[in-house]
Amino acid sequence: KGPEYRIGTFANHKIHLNDGDEFTFTTDTVEGSESIVSVSYKKLHEELHPGDTVLVNNGILVFEVVSVEGHEIRTKVIAGGDMSDRKSMSFPGKILKQVYLSEQDKKDIAFGVANDIDFIACSFVSCRQDLTDVHNYLNEIGAPSSIERMRGKRI
Repeated sequence: KGPEYRIGTFANHKIHLNDGDEFTFTTDTVEGSESIVSVSYKKLHEELHPGDTVLVNNGILVFEVVSVEGHEIRTKVIAGGDMSDRKSMSFPGKILKQVYLSEQDKKDIAFGVANDIDFIACSFVSCRQDLTDVHNYLNEIGAPSSIERMRGKRI
């Protein structure tokens, strides 16, 4: 599965944001409202900077980071809309420092290898090292592996 970045939950499970609104993402645990919501990646405030883009719900909502103050990432809504509990987040042009291959990912891969899977599809890959980590883990558990692009070209 790879690393997942998600927002938390809202008191009313859903809010609406308009273009130009101010909105805050926080690494603190809070109940979400029309002005703030918590995030799953607790070091996000250390990695985002003014001018960075935050996409929520597969890019339906777009935010620009205005400032980072403590654990709060203050943004301006570029493309608004409805936002509800636990939607995905992504950060175009950013490679975050979170470890790609979790212990659960390793268990899933080992289960697949034990059951003769043909391939592994890796989600949320952000750099070559992410795939190298998967390749190295497969070698570690004694599974033959190669890394290929969608067109079947080895990299």
